[in-house]
Amino acid sequence: MLLAACSGTTDDEVVDPSHEARDELSLHGDQFCPSILPRAPRETYGFGTGERATELPSFPTIDEAWLCTYESRDVAPAGSNGAWLEWAREGEPRQLSPDEVASFSDDLRSLEPLDDGDLVCDADLGPRFVVSFAREGDLTGVVVDDHGCGSVRLTDDPFVTVPGDASQPGTVTGLLVRPAGLLAALGVGRDRPAS
Repeated sequence: MLLAACSGTTDDEVVDPSHEARDELSLHGDQFCPSILPRAPRETYGFGTGERATELPSFPTIDEAWLCTYESRDVAPAGSNGAWLEWAREGEPRQLSPDEVASFSDDLRSLEPLDDGDLVCDADLGPRFVVSFAREGDLTGVVVDDHGCGSVRLTDDPFVTVPGDASQPGTVTGLLVRPAGLLAALGVGRDRPAS
């Protein structure tokens, strides 16, 4: 059961009977973030889909969320041509404070599909941040690149689904525009306030 946060509906207004909730959180030992994100195909260099999302996501009310940081490492076979990145967690997951959850939830309502004018990219390679949350044990991850185009990709289950390949009700496949200040409000990323 997911609600359309973008349209301001409530839990009682949106019910998708075709989606059977799974207790993914228990399945993964009550962990919100894997040690390694599911590996994206080699042809994407390990970043995941480069296709733009064609619709808006919707999200449940988030009561609890965890922030995890991932750094890249090249796993391309020796002697091969080109990189193939895998994303490994650095440090331990951090539970977001209630204020951070509220700010993040507000920012999720500003996610939009990319259009041709949205891509402003740099050549730097930096971390990925994952905000993972569960609704009745059903995990969802929001994966934010702090490099390149600063894209956002969704995952139905950060332990199983490659970021950007999300397909369960409420999530979308493809790239989304990162709202300004999304990472800074969580105290991470290159746009965070100076301390």
